[in-house]
Amino acid sequence: MKKFFIKGSIFIIIGYIFLFSLFNYVLTGHADEKYLIKKILKNRTKIKAIAIGTSHIWAVNFKSLGINGIELGLGGRDLAECKYVLDFLLDQKNNNIKKVFISISYFSLYQDNNPVDGSMTDNRIVMYNNIPSWKMIKGDMKNYLSGKFLPFIQSDHWRNIVIELYEKNWKLKLAFVNIAAEAFAEMPGTLYEQKTIPLKEVKARVNKQHLVHERAKKNNMYNTKEYNLFVIKQIILMFKKKGVDPIFITPPYYFEYTKLYNKKYINEMKTEMNKFVRKYDVTYLDFSMDPDFIYQGKYFKDADHINYKASWLLGEKIKKLLHER
Repeated sequence: MKKFFIKGSIFIIIGYIFLFSLFNYVLTGHADEKYLIKKILKNRTKIKAIAIGTSHIWAVNFKSLGINGIELGLGGRDLAECKYVLDFLLDQKNNNIKKVFISISYFSLYQDNNPVDGSMTDNRIVMYNNIPSWKMIKGDMKNYLSGKFLPFIQSDHWRNIVIELYEKNWKLKLAFVNIAAEAFAEMPGTLYEQKTIPLKEVKARVNKQHLVHERAKKNNMYNTKEYNLFVIKQIILMFKKKGVDPIFITPPYYFEYTKLYNKKYINEMKTEMNKFVRKYDVTYLDFSMDPDFIYQGKYFKDADHINYKASWLLGEKIKKLLHER
């Protein structure tokens, strides 16, 4: 009986390890990011920099910077998720990452994708599926387990599995996902060449971000802002220990976006970031009010995302500022 129990336990453990590996290396999750994670792991000695955070981090253009880097931006990603992904990547043997760019948006101190009511969120589930790690963020068991079993619980998992396993050009297709924004940005006659952004669209973007702050205020279990400040501190200390240069960046925003945003939130974020600069001597690049960008609609996809052309110009600025430090 004892031997049967031991053999059964070993079988279960081996089976779970097999499924874990299969889910994380073969089956689908957030396909484009999973592809990029694999690319980083495969080229760990060549990748010099990572850009991570919300979709605002797409403003970082590594081609313009002249750095061999990878962007891991994802809409709505919070700081705890950034730390989780970075912790995994920087722990990889022979990695050569020297710089990490992290987006700091007006709402970053209030973005938290781990609901206090115990419900699950797509961001966390997808992240756990994309990162082949046994670790999890403290108190995030539901999202963790769902992420590891994501291919079996998502409604269209079999269709995605067939596509990924049997189409010969699946890697090429995933690569296209990551350059599509750049290609579209350079197409004539697109939204990116507009001279102004309609005020209605700007208000919609601002109201969407204000909801992040409002949700955080309803959180009675812990202070979301204080938690995120703690996470930023952890990220900085982790980087210093590993010899990595952290570069926090707020990209240019269309001037009407900043004008309509709650000034209290903006000032709060900038005050806290400047405290980190003084205390830990880290780099914080704030382009949110840069006059070279914010008044020209031709540089924006929407109110808070610059386009590829603008990201190239911004990259030249960043390169110069980093050189001067």
